[in-house]
Amino acid sequence: MTMFIDRSGIRNVLLVIAVVSCAPTFAQESRQEAEKRIRQQIEAEIKVKETKVKALEAELELVRSKLNDRKKNIELIVKQRVDSSLALSKANDPSATDDSADELAAAAWLLWQKQKYAEARPKFQRAVELSPKNANTWNGLGWSNIHLGAHEKAREAFKKTLELMPNHGGARNGMGQSYLAEGKLADATRELLKATEDIIEEFGEKEAIRNQMTVSWITLVDVYLRQGEKEKAKQWADRYLKHAPDDANMKKLQERISKP
Repeated sequence: MTMFIDRSGIRNVLLVIAVVSCAPTFAQESRQEAEKRIRQQIEAEIKVKETKVKALEAELELVRSKLNDRKKNIELIVKQRVDSSLALSKANDPSATDDSADELAAAAWLLWQKQKYAEARPKFQRAVELSPKNANTWNGLGWSNIHLGAHEKAREAFKKTLELMPNHGGARNGMGQSYLAEGKLADATRELLKATEDIIEEFGEKEAIRNQMTVSWITLVDVYLRQGEKEKAKQWADRYLKHAPDDANMKKLQERISKP
């Protein structure tokens, strides 16, 4: 009896045996690599978390330091908050009175900045009654009156300011603006020119423009144009644009000057 031997089957069996015998080695190498990779991942995660913990600890220490400072300075903090609260309360209450002219004036200026001119005016008025030699308070009263359309009273206040401080730019500008509002162009020109010259003399052209102290200057050019004095308007506009060539307000006036 002859036996038939399937050589391909034998080869397959031998291949399976070889693979099975080698499997533990492959599995062991794969596990080592996996362990190495996972260990590296965990170590990286730990480093990230350690960095976060250090950052939180530093932040906590800063919070502790600030808290300790507040504890040490609690009386000063209380005083500052009370002062601020009282000043705000007075500024929002036009009926509030105070014996201090400085506090009244400060409250009035806060109201003025909020465009509450009718509420600011009586505070300025009371402040100048209590302290009639305070030029800045008289100036505040003048500007409150301008915004309320009381131009004659405004000029009276500005005149008081200028008696106390002859080169007060704000008051001189206020005089010019009040005349301009009433259409008195010659008077407005005189006061605005003086205001602009005083500002330039005190601060210089460049510094005055840089600190936005040039309302009178810009208005002066406008008033010259209204009176048809283009040459004077051009001279003042050119002087201004030499220092601030991109100033939008003056460039618009320059366009008006260049029109035939």
